[in-house]
Amino acid sequence: MVQQLGVNNQNQRLLAGRGRRPESPASSQDAFVANVAEKRYLWTARAFAIITAVSLCCNIVLLLAIAQGIPLYRVEPVLLTFQNKQEQVYNIQPVNRDMEDEKEITEVFVREYVLLRSSSATFMYRDFQSRNVMIKDGEPWFIDFQGGRKGPFYYDVASFLWQAKAKYPDSLRKELLQEYMDALRKYQPIDEPYFYSQLRHFVLFRTLQVLGAYGFRGYFEKKPHFIQSVPFAIQNLRDLLKEAYPEYPYLCWVLRELTELKQFTDDLKKRQLTVKVMSFAYKKGIPDDSTGNGGGYVFDCRAVNNPGKYERYKPFTGLDEPVIRFLEEDGEILRFLESVYALVDASVKRYMERGFSNLSVCFGCTGGQHRSVYSAQHLAEHLNRKFGVKVELVHREQNIERTFEAIV
Repeated sequence: MVQQLGVNNQNQRLLAGRGRRPESPASSQDAFVANVAEKRYLWTARAFAIITAVSLCCNIVLLLAIAQGIPLYRVEPVLLTFQNKQEQVYNIQPVNRDMEDEKEITEVFVREYVLLRSSSATFMYRDFQSRNVMIKDGEPWFIDFQGGRKGPFYYDVASFLWQAKAKYPDSLRKELLQEYMDALRKYQPIDEPYFYSQLRHFVLFRTLQVLGAYGFRGYFEKKPHFIQSVPFAIQNLRDLLKEAYPEYPYLCWVLRELTELKQFTDDLKKRQLTVKVMSFAYKKGIPDDSTGNGGGYVFDCRAVNNPGKYERYKPFTGLDEPVIRFLEEDGEILRFLESVYALVDASVKRYMERGFSNLSVCFGCTGGQHRSVYSAQHLAEHLNRKFGVKVELVHREQNIERTFEAIV
């Protein structure tokens, strides 16, 4: 029985052997192709890993190289000393390392402190500017106040008086601020030094907020009106930074770097006032205004005593010593120029405040040689010296041109 089982098993193995088919050449080739594909994927993955590692190392090296080239600035903590009565900062000094830790405070905490201590239960308009105030039947009506909320009243004062395009003169700002404080006293006591010390912070914060809004609406949303407003806000920022903000040394450094960017300094040069001063002869016509503004001042010098009627002065012009001496000793031209200076000075001051770029002043006399030349020369020197503006001087009949560059 056992022997029969063994034989049967052996027969089964033989039958199984006879039934097994030998591997065909095609199946061997498929196995080889699969093996090659597997190796290809493996090497591709390895190559990708190597490239990634090399790229990461290159980026790290590049970042380290850039970091070496960038100057590092350290902002030292400061100690603020307060007046007890008003909690007004009156002394700021670098922190001594021996001071207690709780006395150290950084710029961030200063800004937060200023904002928090100025909070009040008042309505803050936020977008409070002149174009949002309509006048109907002699009464003011306010629009565009949907962004209003509870907040400090300083913010609205800063928004209105330091709006970018308005360019209010300092004299008008002071007058309006005084009017505002007089009205505010009806509702709460006002300490003027404290009021002004707080307001200066909000003027800075508002200017930064405006720049952010103009940048987004102009450069990202491509709205020309806002792009046109950026230079005015940058100029406001320049003016603010002329006075120190010792509470924010690092912030002020960053903002000054911003105002010196080429796109803003180039625009500033374009908007700087240039005064063109000319002398001419009436018999050859009043000069045209090449700026397209339709002209400016034209002063008639013919009422002044004329040195040209004397033979000995005919070879000279108003730039020569003999003619200068004659005119000044006579005195008429000095009184004439006093009146001219008063008129032109007022216009130059106002033009600068409003951001105008051109003003023309012409002096005419009979031959465009003596009195007009003297007057134009002296006005050009006077304006450049007093206001630092660029002056283009032209003595038309003498073919003389000179430029007095702006004094920064």
